[in-house]
Amino acid sequence: TTWDAGWGLCPTYADENKPFCLSDKKGDLFASQVCFECGACATTKSATAGWELQQAPPPPPPPPLPKCEGDSEAFDASWGPCSSYTPSDPSKNSLYCDHDKDKGLKSLVTGEPLSAAEVCPECLKCDAVPQPTSQPAPAPESR
Repeated sequence: TTWDAGWGLCPTYADENKPFCLSDKKGDLFASQVCFECGACATTKSATAGWELQQAPPPPPPPPLPKCEGDSEAFDASWGPCSSYTPSDPSKNSLYCDHDKDKGLKSLVTGEPLSAAEVCPECLKCDAVPQPTSQPAPAPESR
C-alpha cells in the first residue's frame, strides 16, 4: 500500500516504526488499521478485487483464574482486610498482594501461610469461592 503518515510506507512498520502502529495517523486511519505489518490485520488476495485487508482474529481469552483459598472474611496480614486490596483502594495494598501473608491461614497443599493473592478476590489473581449458606434443617416428617 502507498499509505504514509510522513514516517515511512507500511513496510517500515514491520521493524523501526512498529512502536508507532497505534499512534501514526494519516487522515482518519492509524497505521495499525492500514498496514498489515503492524499485526492487527491480515491481507488476502481476492480473485476479483486484488488484495484486501481483513481484521485479524481476536486473541484467545485468558485462562480462568484459580479458585481463592482460605477465608477471605478472616484474612488479616496486619495491613487491612481483603477489601483494602482492590487496585482502587487508597492504601495501595494491591501492590503487595503476592507479598502480604496471613500467618493464621495456611495452604491445605503446602502448609505455608496464604498470601492476599491466594485468598482475596480483590487482588484479581484468584476467583472467589462461593461461601456455603447455612439453611435450617428440614423438619422431621410426621406419620
